[in-house]
Amino acid sequence: MSLFWYALASLGLYQGAQFVFEQTERGQLFEATHRAAAARGKPALVVGMPRGPFDYPCSPYVTLDVDPQVLTECPISGVLADIRAIPYPDKHFGAALVSHVLEHLPSIDDAALAWRELWRVADQVYVAYPRKANLWAWLNPDHHLWVTPVSPQVLEVEERSGLGRSAVMDFNGLIGFKYALVVGG
Repeated sequence: MSLFWYALASLGLYQGAQFVFEQTERGQLFEATHRAAAARGKPALVVGMPRGPFDYPCSPYVTLDVDPQVLTECPISGVLADIRAIPYPDKHFGAALVSHVLEHLPSIDDAALAWRELWRVADQVYVAYPRKANLWAWLNPDHHLWVTPVSPQVLEVEERSGLGRSAVMDFNGLIGFKYALVVGG
């Protein structure tokens, strides 16, 4: 077997491991969200409906998505709404999970609005996101941002344009911008 085929097989195994890691993490965060909400005696919010057979199930409380399919995929808990305008009162939820959604937003400003909105409606927010090591995340044309939690209430968001514009935001929204040259970004 040539070096090319070994490299290709290694890449495939590595990407498979990335997939398993992200799916496992999503399931763990789903469970943590529901435990945290129950501990506060409030319902849980899941933003981003389940996609595929290896994903978490629909939330028994609220599963919010902009895709109208959420109403058929999650007939009991599905809510058609935008993460930037969640139709619930302040601190209605004990916890929220935003799963592979923020990277689809068109800009840092939209991510800041969504982040503020999540913290407005929930006491605790969990984030599942694609890692930069995930090849599919790089190839997906619907991904406009890189999202990385820095701490439980602070999120770093980078635009995937060649400008390398990034921002750090806390639960109140935007803290500030950082500019860096991203080579190959």
